[in-house]
Amino acid sequence: MQEKSDAGNGVTALAVCAALIGMHPGGASARAASYITFDLPDCPYTNVSGINIKGDVAGECEGDFGSYGFVRTADGTIETFDIGANETTAANGINRKGEAVGSYYSDEHGYAYGYMRKLGGHVQHFKIRKAADLFAFGINDSGEMVGRYTDASSNSHGFVRSSSGDITSFDVPGANGTSAAEINNSGVITGGYADAIRVGHGYIRYPDGSITAFDPPGSINTFVQGLNNDGAVTGYFNGNGGYQGFIRNPDGTFTTFFAPEAGFQVGKTAINDKGSVAGQYDHNGFPYHAFLRKPNGSIANIDVPGAVSTYAQSINRSDVVAGAFEDEEGVGHGFIRIP
Repeated sequence: MQEKSDAGNGVTALAVCAALIGMHPGGASARAASYITFDLPDCPYTNVSGINIKGDVAGECEGDFGSYGFVRTADGTIETFDIGANETTAANGINRKGEAVGSYYSDEHGYAYGYMRKLGGHVQHFKIRKAADLFAFGINDSGEMVGRYTDASSNSHGFVRSSSGDITSFDVPGANGTSAAEINNSGVITGGYADAIRVGHGYIRYPDGSITAFDPPGSINTFVQGLNNDGAVTGYFNGNGGYQGFIRNPDGTFTTFFAPEAGFQVGKTAINDKGSVAGQYDHNGFPYHAFLRKPNGSIANIDVPGAVSTYAQSINRSDVVAGAFEDEEGVGHGFIRIP
């Protein structure tokens, strides 16, 4: 069933539900799932970047014109917004309250600044004095936000912005560039940094400011992307056997895993409070496929029916996965997978 969109007021609710039975590597059928797919009005590429526990999602419409952000609430209502100059707004995450975080480009200096947009449209803008570009990536339920910024010498630093608006800059000791990806409800931050020869590593920053650096065993390049409220971190790394996924457990031990299909490489990942991981994998590039890995180690494909490529971007506590998929014409659509 496809609902009509109202392009006049910028609100649309387009839902197409379908069932898909994924396969585990061993051949056993996974539990059937349903899909909601949707598009923004007249949008060439709808991308979903985050989902909260209520099923609200945030993302952006991308095209030759640039991009503008949106929030789709669980009832299907979509609010679109363009904060920056010439439609250059990106939405990167959403918290339980429906507050979206992201970045936009300013007319005044041409730099990227951060924002937090509340449901209903109120926007808080923020930047760091004497900094160049600032990119906001993660937000927790208290409204604390994290990301990275570049200084006048083009060096990257991590930052955390408190719910009251205070910004703290930080770097991993000895790093040649630091970025913060996520913050959980306890104020724990995770992200990545580059060393002197530009090799990537992961870190955890605790509320007292202390930092623990890490790499999965055998990693020669680590990319960190997800964090849950227990302190488990997920991402992917290049090691023996190619690009693999990892979970850094709260006790500091690691769980590593391969893509569901032999010879494929794990890419972007996200983790929920149960320890389920959603992500994507590919075979040296396009097309991409998505997966859901449960805490018991089972992995199921979650490709959207009819998609050429599927990108899983976020997962909530109920194992609901959100992301984007491309059709045969290269048009991007948003999806929400209901387990």
